[in-house]
Amino acid sequence: MTASIYTTVYNSQLSNNGATLYTSSGGDNIRQLLAVNADTSPHTVTITAVRKGGSPTDAYASPIAAAVPIPAGGTAELINPGQLANGGIVLRPGDFLYGDASAASEVTLLAYGT
Repeated sequence: MTASIYTTVYNSQLSNNGATLYTSSGGDNIRQLLAVNADTSPHTVTITAVRKGGSPTDAYASPIAAAVPIPAGGTAELINPGQLANGGIVLRPGDFLYGDASAASEVTLLAYGT
């Protein structure tokens, strides 16, 4: 069995205001999406995949994680097994990830893919 090698697609702290986090320029297949809470308090994370030309609140949006709790000092995998079985989160050129956390600069989002 060959091990998969993923590259870092996104690595940054989340704000507490909804914002575009990452826009795909050439197409990405996100296979792992981790939220890391460095705070001593629990927080939540909301992440949405949005198709090019869409907005996070219209029919072009696909929720990935809605107010997922991240324990104090903990992590959470945001891609569910069903999404992985279907190839992960596929972003075509111009598609983007949008999201936020319940507190600014406390939760880091890490996205890995091919």
